Amino acid sequence: MSSITKPETQSTLESKQPPTPEKRRRVFSISRRSSRKSFGMAAKTVDIPEPPRVPLLGNVTDIDMEYPLGSFLHLANKYGPIYRVDILGQKLVWVNTHALVNEICDDKRFKKSIEGDLEILREAVHDGLFTSKGVEEENWGVAHRVLMSAFGPLSIRGMFDDMHDIAAQLAMKWARHGSSTPIPIGEDMTRLTMDTVALCSMGFRFNSYYREDTHPFITAMYAVLKEAGDKGLRVLPQVFYKKQDKKFK
Repeated sequence: MSSITKPETQSTLESKQPPTPEKRRRVFSISRRSSRKSFGMAAKTVDIPEPPRVPLLGNVTDIDMEYPLGSFLHLANKYGPIYRVDILGQKLVWVNTHALVNEICDDKRFKKSIEGDLEILREAVHDGLFTSKGVEEENWGVAHRVLMSAFGPLSIRGMFDDMHDIAAQLAMKWARHGSSTPIPIGEDMTRLTMDTVALCSMGFRFNSYYREDTHPFITAMYAVLKEAGDKGLRVLPQVFYKKQDKKFK
């Protein structure tokens, strides 16, 4: 059976022709209007979810003082990737996904904020790298320049042997204790972190896996960090914490 080819019309022939510059501009204009419309819909704001508050105290009763991280994880599971809590009148927004963390780390849109525990920690360590308010404080620049040279790609590669050394000590400790001995993950990971950082960055050994207690420096550092966190969650007037404040400073 022979096939009959339908003759091409003028409109069909025109559709096969490359688009003219005028047509390209028209399509681009429509595309831009459509994009702006879509962006406007995506940019619609919604309220940040938050748990019910107790008058004056806010969400203090939702936080376990012995394990605050567990409380925040519970709130994240309940309220989603972003939520807000009120601690004695101080409003804190928590984000819990990589996407949101990457977004707030954009220094073109957000600025480093030293508040809460970090602001309290400044009373003890002043304007260190983590507690500095940014480039306007001189010590931040000093610490930044030191770390940039000490922790560049080539320097990090040179630390691999020391990292392996500390990790092997942890593996040996677990092997010595046997498979029936419970493993204190939090404690062992803290020792791993501190020993690795000290050896790789300062050439100093805490030898945490060869002693029952922790090194005095680690003990003191933990006490300072814990007090900074506890201080931000106090519910009584400051007069009741004179002893703790004196030790902290």
